[in-house]
Amino acid sequence: MMAGWQRAKYWLRNVGLCALAFASVLAIAGTLNDPSATSFIKTSGTNFTLDGKPFFVTGVN
Repeated sequence: MMAGWQRAKYWLRNVGLCALAFASVLAIAGTLNDPSATSFIKTSGTNFTLDGKPFFVTGVN
């Protein structure tokens, strides 16, 4: 026979897994609606461009 705390532990785990699965389905469904963007940064050789114009980036690795 299962103790009360064990039953609660398994119930909480099942609820958590169901919530995680539901959130994953919502996240995947949200990305499938319209994946196209109006403008996107692209590469042109070793430079970046945004809508055909140079896009400058500075940084340190």
